[in-house]
Amino acid sequence: MLRTTGGSVNPAAYEGYLKGVGTSRAMTRPGISILRITALNGAVKTDPRFALGFAELGEAYRLKNQVDPNTKWIDEASANCSHALQLDEHLPAAYITLGQLHSHMEQFDLPCRNSSMLFNWSPIMPTP
Repeated sequence: MLRTTGGSVNPAAYEGYLKGVGTSRAMTRPGISILRITALNGAVKTDPRFALGFAELGEAYRLKNQVDPNTKWIDEASANCSHALQLDEHLPAAYITLGQLHSHMEQFDLPCRNSSMLFNWSPIMPTP
């Protein structure tokens, strides 16, 4: 997984990232969401160029919205994924979360465009 960070991530930030993703996504209780978000916020504060950390933070906010529906969680998820893509426009995790957010908001055209970009950048799919 470290190779997807470009090898430039701060080790302390990566440790915070692992704490955040180590919390099972299946556990969607409010307390678990807070722990996940806290760990990931620490990771991206430690390394503000950690694109994968921002993408996973976006996913954590998306999951928090499932437990505690609130547009502020959707806004946080979208903002963190967008920031991740500013840092690394080839990051599949950010596109996947954005696609899920757009689908949730019934913006069905946007996930299709994001998905087509994702398929073009997939390491297992040759670029035309």
